[in-house]
Amino acid sequence: MASGVSATFRQIGIATGIAALGSIFTAAMQHNLAHSPPVAASAPRIVALVRQGEIGRLFASTPPAARGQLAAAVRSAAAAGLNDLLYVTGAVALAGAAGALLLIRSKDFVRTGRTGPEATPSTAGPAGADGVSPARSAQ
Repeated sequence: MASGVSATFRQIGIATGIAALGSIFTAAMQHNLAHSPPVAASAPRIVALVRQGEIGRLFASTPPAARGQLAAAVRSAAAAGLNDLLYVTGAVALAGAAGALLLIRSKDFVRTGRTGPEATPSTAGPAGADGVSPARSAQ
């Protein structure tokens, strides 16, 4: 049951994360295009076409003389949007690491291996001259 709950929350987290990061990216693109003088007036239309994957249609509908400016503005806005995404995901990763450090108790860790006086020669001893451990030679 715990595995099913974990898988469900993982899928919900992935879907929510993609939606949130996509929204942040398009908002950052629109903000950066709105501050770019050659394309500021058509920033919402440009972002809508980029979001729909219609970048070819965007350039086909642009006059050839303005395509260079449009390409530079879209490239710059996309890079700024990705930069914002890196800041957001970095902050989320640091918050997750801090949460893990604070919330995981030391008694939650399982100790493996034996050390100390309770260790037996068959588990802690070296192999014999023939390369067979003492536990195997006794069998």
